[in-house]
Amino acid sequence: MQENRENQLIQMLKVPLKKDKFLQVIRSHYIRQSPELNYQLLMANGFPLEEHSGDVYLTTNFEDYTNQTYCIVDIETNGGSEEKADIIELAAIKLKNHKIIDEFNTLIYNRFVPDFITKITNIDTSMLKDAPKQKDVLKQFKMFLTDSVFVAHNVNFDYKFIAHKMEYFGLGTLENRKLCTLDLAKQTIQSPKYSLQGLIETLNIKSDTFHRAYDDAINATKVLQECFKKIPTSVKTTEDLILFSKSQTDTKPNLFSYYEIA
Repeated sequence: MQENRENQLIQMLKVPLKKDKFLQVIRSHYIRQSPELNYQLLMANGFPLEEHSGDVYLTTNFEDYTNQTYCIVDIETNGGSEEKADIIELAAIKLKNHKIIDEFNTLIYNRFVPDFITKITNIDTSMLKDAPKQKDVLKQFKMFLTDSVFVAHNVNFDYKFIAHKMEYFGLGTLENRKLCTLDLAKQTIQSPKYSLQGLIETLNIKSDTFHRAYDDAINATKVLQECFKKIPTSVKTTEDLILFSKSQTDTKPNLFSYYEIA
């Protein structure tokens, strides 16, 4: 979904909207398909809508962020371009109420892994020869993700890469709300470095492995949990949290304006 269209829908759904009114809004954004079909596709692709008594809700506008289900994702690829490269490893951790509730982790079949990628990740083609194919993994991942908030460190890379591949394989796209742990950490944690490894060192989190999808997803989950301890009391909903993560500030976090979550 185009970012300006997404922002318009989010703003309109700050209050519950009658379904017929919402379908009119959809009609103004989509020309080739019926509003009802696009409404169903939005939900199927992870846009967190619910319907009650004829009203449509964007759940992240009303859900307490501490009760939200987050899916912390990391991928390893055999190149930097989603159009030319492939995903060779995908891992995700589901977090709800500060607890890990589910995990997803797999290598992905590919016949080509450049030497420089092997040096970074220790993944080579011999490890991938019996792995499931990319389309099958993405199909399974989409079912795992559902309408959770998609979280990653430098989230735009992972989100854009996966969204492109889903569209390429005819699996729809990603419409999930997304949250960046790098951005959120800059708002809540004082650190000389905001790379994932830099934050792990600052927070004294033990980790011996980086640049593998599962380990990086676990590390990003731990960073997110630390960020949650320093969220301002003014942040109530999931959309509040997403907006807060994107806010610009020239000052370091003022820890006296935050509260600790036990």
